[in-house]
Amino acid sequence: MNEVSKINVQDFKNLLDKIGWNPENFFSSYAKNIILDNWENIVGEGYSKYTYPLDVKNNKLVILVAHDVYRMELEFKKNLIFQKIHEIFNKGIITQLGFKIGTITQNHKKKYFTKQKNLIENSKLYYLIPQTENEITRQKLKELIDSFPNT
Repeated sequence: MNEVSKINVQDFKNLLDKIGWNPENFFSSYAKNIILDNWENIVGEGYSKYTYPLDVKNNKLVILVAHDVYRMELEFKKNLIFQKIHEIFNKGIITQLGFKIGTITQNHKKKYFTKQKNLIENSKLYYLIPQTENEITRQKLKELIDSFPNT
């Protein structure tokens, strides 16, 4: 029978601290990337042109909207948006929606997408794997990184 080894959570937290990531900004970056990749499916093709997932913080998704009319329409569709998000994440990950009215440009979207694309692959986490002394922690860290979708 194989012996099950557990990763020391504190070791993992120390690794994240070492590169300046706390659990909140680690999750926020990951969630923004996944939501952005699925934005058209979440809000629909028409709304995706005039709205943009701006930020995820404290279980709140902040959406940039081109006009107050889109804010009102998305408020009306809130339950459907949560349903779509819950198909991607567990319930409770995103529990609130917030809105900011502003200009959405293709350049803005392109910059954000380029910055967020392949977040995990380009992060400092990959460089920490060989530096991690504990073999189990090293293996679990690699499994965690590999579990994130490549976009």
